[in-house]
Amino acid sequence: MSMKKLVLDSIHKEAKKIAEEKAIKPASKAQVAIIYRATWDVLRQVIMKHGGYRIAGFGIFGRRTHAPGKGRNPQTGEPFDVPEYDLVHFKPTEDFKKKLNKKLSDRKGKS
Repeated sequence: MSMKKLVLDSIHKEAKKIAEEKAIKPASKAQVAIIYRATWDVLRQVIMKHGGYRIAGFGIFGRRTHAPGKGRNPQTGEPFDVPEYDLVHFKPTEDFKKKLNKKLSDRKGKS
């Protein structure tokens, strides 16, 4: 199973659970897929336009610029210029990091 399918199935399952709690009609898998794609499309647009976005309790998605530099072709050894480029980074909140590290330490304790 692909990671995308696994994520979409997990979101659909969670949405059904929430819908049952709220006594409302659950979203279909197709609707979940549309919402999933729209969420990431909007996040991508916000990062490109504003440089970042914070999701409370989760973390901050941001854009960083790497300075230009020198590279070298590993096969020929020929040097080349690497231009300046942007990339996306993620910084988790302290609470999220603690939860991740607790799960990691729980797993290590079981082995």
